[in-house]
Amino acid sequence: IKSKMAVRLLARVGHAGLARHAAARSMATESGNWHRQQGSRRSAEFPSGGSGERVQREPGHFHASAQPKAYSAAITIADLMAVNAHLGHKKGMWNPKMKKYIYGTAADTHILDLQQTLPMFKRALDVASGIGTHKGVIVFVDTRPEFEPAVRQAALDAEEYYISRKFMRGAFANSWQTLSTSRRPDLVVFLSPTFAIDAVEETRSAKIPSIGLVDSDCDPDLFTYPVPANDDTKGAIQFYLSHFVAAIREGKGLSKL
Repeated sequence: IKSKMAVRLLARVGHAGLARHAAARSMATESGNWHRQQGSRRSAEFPSGGSGERVQREPGHFHASAQPKAYSAAITIADLMAVNAHLGHKKGMWNPKMKKYIYGTAADTHILDLQQTLPMFKRALDVASGIGTHKGVIVFVDTRPEFEPAVRQAALDAEEYYISRKFMRGAFANSWQTLSTSRRPDLVVFLSPTFAIDAVEETRSAKIPSIGLVDSDCDPDLFTYPVPANDDTKGAIQFYLSHFVAAIREGKGLSKL
């Protein structure tokens, strides 16, 4: 039985304004390294100093807490709708594995079920916060040029790492060779997985926990913590990033921005 909220959702989006930013953007061809945004607020390459030991974490250790967190307590379905998180791709572009996360269609466009998105997004925020608490390494990945400033700023604010250009194979699996350190990420956050499939595959092969914002054309099984959501609207990406930053900073005990 459709909830009243969901019926209103379909009524709201069933109009010509459903046009998405679906044109594929060319990826930068220049190979990019990891960068960490240090407390000095300057970009630097992945550090080669330190213990050289990876912080081992079992993904299941960071399941969502029963207690609401400051960084996620106020997030609502209305907030997600406001940034168009519910808008999927045209029906012909979908991945059948996303079926369980799709509420319905409007104007030949899949509508993602925000009643599932909300708790899954909050769980992902809890995971990121937990990694921050345990001083783990988090890498944000989005290789589309138009989102590079937002990803870089998020890494700066969270004092973490990012990849915003073409992924260099081996950067995760053989980080001691490509980055002069044996440390590997404890968590990788994929904002636009279909544009970074090499990084996704390497994260899986290296058994590194991952969060993936999965649009209707994605395979949610590729991620430890999938979050069904629109992954190619600027406002949505900035919304997700701002909450990841807040979660990580809270986990680290840093002040609010």
